Order: sequence, then structure tokens, then C-alpha cells
Amino acid sequence: MDSTVRNNELSLDVTGFIRQFVPNNADQLGYSYSYQPTHLLAYKRSLGKSALRFGLGGQYSLDSDTGGYSSNTDFTNYNWQIHFRAGWERRWSLSRRWSCYAGMDALIGTGKGLSHNLNTQNGRPEVHSTFKSYGAGPVLGIQFHLNRRVALYTESSLYWLYQEAGTHYDFADDANDTKGLTTRGSILFTYPIAVWLAVAF
Repeated sequence: MDSTVRNNELSLDVTGFIRQFVPNNADQLGYSYSYQPTHLLAYKRSLGKSALRFGLGGQYSLDSDTGGYSSNTDFTNYNWQIHFRAGWERRWSLSRRWSCYAGMDALIGTGKGLSHNLNTQNGRPEVHSTFKSYGAGPVLGIQFHLNRRVALYTESSLYWLYQEAGTHYDFADDANDTKGLTTRGSILFTYPIAVWLAVAF
């Protein structure tokens, strides 16, 4: 019998992989849908019946069109964002295979973007965008243990988020530059639709 105590757990969001075999209603109706994980990687450090929890994720997109026979545009757009969370959770064993947990997370995110159209005044204005977010809130999850080392889990959260989105129109003549900042506070509830594959070591 394996009695090794494993206090570390590394997880990967496998929702996108599972959706290849379990299509949702949007797939059946012919709609295009791409799952975007907020926190692709997660790490937990066990402290007895509780644990410290961390998550890291992000996204990057690049669109470009150099013109040609079928296009009248010449542009390059990119956008990237990074999201990080840190928190604490309390764990309860429900049975040999099942356990649940509840805790709190703190969130932070940042990002930048650029829109560059070569057909407008020699590529100007360039549109620079910035993104920042902060937040916190409770989380509730359930975990199924395949064995002592490998498990699957999902969770739901209720986060309060504060977000800032900045825009800078950069003209060739700096005197024409314009900047804007939009702020928003919101409550974000996430359904338990994401699945993580966890490996303890």
C-alpha cells in the first residue's frame, strides 16, 4: 500500500481537450466556439487539511494582413494578457474517491495591445491599448481521485473585479495624440465547467 505523503499538486486545465470528445450544444448547432482558460496552470501546496493555491494563465493573439488581390487593407494587430491568482483553501474528504474544498482567491491581471494600420497616414495613428485588473472572492470546488496521485477537479467562484482599459491614439504629430481610460467594477460568477487534471508529488 502506498503511504507516501504528497504535499504538492500541479494541475493543467484539460477542458479544451475533453471538449474534443464531449461536444456542447454550441457545437451541435454549428456555432464556432473556442474555450479560453483563465488559469491554464495551477499549483497547490498542502498544509494538512488546508492548502495554498496559485494559478497562472493568459492569452495572446496576432492578426495581420499584408494586402493582396483579395484585400484592401494592410494591418498588424496583437494583444496579450496574463492572469495570476493566489489564495487559500480548506479541504474535506467525502469518501474514498471524492473530496471538496472552499477558500478565497486574490486576482491580478495585466496586458497590452497594438493596432497598426499601414494604409492610414503612413501607418499612423497606432492604437496602443493597456489592461489591468484586480479582484478577490470565494471559491468552491469538488475533486474526484482516480488514485492516490492523479485526480480531476472542477470549481465555481464568485469574484469581485476592478478593471482598467486604456487607449492611446499615437499620431505622427504628437499634438494630436489622444488618450482614454475606462474603469469598471463587476461581480463575476463562474460556473463549474472547467476541468483540471491534477498530479500530486
